[in-house]
Amino acid sequence: VVNGYGFVFIAGFTATNKLYGLLEFAAVSYGYAVATYCGQNLGAGKLERIKEGVTTAVKLSIITSLGVSVLMIGGGRNILSLFVSSSASQKAEVLDVAYMYLLIMALFLVVLFLLHIYRSSLQGMGDTFVPMLSGVVELAMRIGIALLLPLLIGEIGIFFAEIAAWAGAELILMYSYYRKVKNMRLQKVITGALPAGFLGVGEPLIYGVTLPMFKPFITAGLGAGFGGAYVMLTHVLANSWGPSGLVAIPIMKPESML
Repeated sequence: VVNGYGFVFIAGFTATNKLYGLLEFAAVSYGYAVATYCGQNLGAGKLERIKEGVTTAVKLSIITSLGVSVLMIGGGRNILSLFVSSSASQKAEVLDVAYMYLLIMALFLVVLFLLHIYRSSLQGMGDTFVPMLSGVVELAMRIGIALLLPLLIGEIGIFFAEIAAWAGAELILMYSYYRKVKNMRLQKVITGALPAGFLGVGEPLIYGVTLPMFKPFITAGLGAGFGGAYVMLTHVLANSWGPSGLVAIPIMKPESML
């Protein structure tokens, strides 16, 4: 796609891509740190520390990306000149193209940093499928935008292909991360509350699981109501007042049990 826009555009595009590795250097480093951090705390069962650590990493990424963006916007043209041959007859035009691409990436650099944080967080927590899926989405967005957007806004549309790829992947990763953290918290609560539930103590499950989720609370209430009505209609009786759950079985009248 890029090859169809001529020598000047290709040279400028290539110059900025050479600088791309430096732009995401800090993001990659944060990603490695977060992956290790999440893996260690997952093994220790400290889910709250995972949330706190990732939140801190997100804040650091935003601050760092803003700093790098300011640096690139202010001095990016001088840095790009190091990647463009001084003998090029059209150096000024090449730098114009390169700087425009760099400017667009710098404005949206925070998206790239957050992408690395959420992808590495999921990998650290043992999820390999979503990060792999995000890579597929990233590729599809990059190709799709590169083919379609230039038809609407011209060659500058090529520059937004990279941004769209970051954004598409990050949305999937961010959603998956917060959903996974929520589910892990819920699993931890259920693991602790389920034994008590079998013994007839339902409050931990009610207040820790069903009530916060609302819909399960409604369905559990309906189930209990219909279950109680069925028990009354079939004349299930007990010898005395007592506990509920599995421990209620001994006080049931055998001839009245279902």
